Parts: sequence; structure tokens; C-alpha cells
Amino acid sequence: MDLRYQWAKREDTPLIQEFIREQFGADSIQAASGRFDALFTEHPGGFHVALCCFARRIVGVRCYLPARIVCCQQEYQAAFPIDLMVSPEFRRKGISSLFVDMALERFKATVSSGQSTAQAAVYGKKKALIVAAYHKGYLVRRPSTSKGLKTTARDILSWVRWTVMNKPQIVNTDLNINDLNRIQNILSDRFGENDAGIATSGELLAWRYAGSFYQDCRLALLKIGEDSGVVAYRAKRDETQILDILCREKALDNLIRAAAVGLPGNRITAIFAGERLAGRFAAAGFFVRPQEARLTVYTKDMVLRERLQLADWKVFAGDSDTALREFPTEEEPCAIF
Repeated sequence: MDLRYQWAKREDTPLIQEFIREQFGADSIQAASGRFDALFTEHPGGFHVALCCFARRIVGVRCYLPARIVCCQQEYQAAFPIDLMVSPEFRRKGISSLFVDMALERFKATVSSGQSTAQAAVYGKKKALIVAAYHKGYLVRRPSTSKGLKTTARDILSWVRWTVMNKPQIVNTDLNINDLNRIQNILSDRFGENDAGIATSGELLAWRYAGSFYQDCRLALLKIGEDSGVVAYRAKRDETQILDILCREKALDNLIRAAAVGLPGNRITAIFAGERLAGRFAAAGFFVRPQEARLTVYTKDMVLRERLQLADWKVFAGDSDTALREFPTEEEPCAIF
């Protein structure tokens, strides 16, 4: 079978979007109006979509979000693969596997924040590195009694823990995306000597939190003692989701504590990868539960592989594509607690 692989051009966008609507479904998040352009066409790191074609028609698509891995204080060009789809009649022909290798034409590594069973098998065959496990931290400040017995009991335990916590004095200021110049000095000092994670910039933060599709996030400038930083979060009626914490590495423990006290809502949650990070959330009063997802990195650079394995990873949902696989919330933000 004569399959042809190529990198898409921007003018291919209408055909790609048509393929996505047909294969994912018109009501899917992938086909949502405006999402493709917001994530891929408008990304500051450029347009990166891999195509597989047969007889002049698209039969496979894999989109990439460019990113920069910080590992042991060095940066490497990488990408998050997202929105993989292959036409049913062309599956089991190795297309997704070739997409994985194709990405290394443009990036030093790819970083996957969670895989389907099939994709996990592909990464396993290629000996990709599982560098960190995902966790979910949650903290209940006002328990609900309208849920199941097990959930209610867990919420009450979290609430009791919250009530006896030492709650620090903080200063909480809403931050406009245009005011990010106020925190530029912390963006290059987020990782310790042995840390690994995803670098960011004012331009990337504006794309992520003030883009043309995802506009349901807020930024809070929190100050606790001498430490300060920015927490990106999404507020719903019954839950506030921490998407990112932007601060110097030495201030992170205090900023997690500040988020627990200063963000709105009765329930605070956070999805993140990293064992040490899990411990830091637990120390701030969060219950931490393991998730099935694994942070996986694929690279053929042997020196980088060794560094990635030894590093202490910390990745928040906002650093990756974790929160980009769902629709923006349309609910009114919850009131300040």
C-alpha cells in the first residue's frame, strides 16, 4: 500500500479539519469550532501537523504542540503529540508508529501526558521512557453531602484536615494576562539543578490562557511572606482546578500552601506529574491519589535519555496538553471562599 507521510502546510488546514470532523465526530472536542486554529495555527512555536495520505486523501493525522523541556538546567526542543486519528480502514498498518518517529525530524523528543492502550503499546515497543507518574491532589474546604457514601466520607476527612491546618496569611491579586511582565523574572528560575519540566514564556502563557478558544482560566498573583508567584486556575461551581503554579523553585512549597488558602471554591484539585511534587502537595494539606496516566518521553538521544531518567520531574496540567482535551467551562466562576 502506497502511504505517503508529510508535514502539513497551513493551507492544508481546511482538509485536516474536515478529516477531524469526519473521524472524531462533529460534537467532539477535537472538532470544536475554533479549537484547531487556536491550538495549532496560532501556537507561538509554529504549525506542526503530521499527515498520512493515500491516493491524495488524508487517512491519518497527528498534531503537535511545541514545547521546551528543561532538564538539569538545560533546554531541549520537544513537543506534545495530541489529536491522533487514523481512518478505520487504515489502522493496524503502523501509521501511528511512524508518526512517533516522524516527530523526531523536528523535535529532540516528544512528551506524552497520557496514552490509550494502543499508544502505550507503541511507546513500549520503542522503549520510550516513563519518567513520572501522574497524581491528583484534592482539598475540600466545605464538604458536600449529596454524593455517594465513599466520596462523602473522603470529603469529610479532607475537610477535617483543612480545618486544623495552619492557614498562612496571603495577599491575593487578580492578574491580567497583559500584566505578565510583572513575573518575567521568575519564569527562568522555576527549576532546581536536578529538576525536569516544561519551560514557559510570556508569549506561551498568553497563547495558553488568553487564546481564541480556551478563555476560561484565571490568573492569581499570590504572596505569602517573602515568596510570590502566579497560579493559573479554572473555576467551576463545585471545583477549582489548579492548572499551573509559576514561581521560583524555592518558593513552590509556600505557593502550594497559598493556593490552598487563597483560591476560590469549596474544592481545590490539581493534576500533576512527579513524585516529589506529590509530596509537596500532601505537605500543604492535599489528599493525593495516583492516576493511571504516565508521563512518557521518546527520544533517540542517548545522553538526553540518561539525564531524563535521573531528573526529578514536575509537570502541571497547564504545562502540557492535559487540560486541552476537554471543552472550556461555560459555568459562572465560583465565589471567593
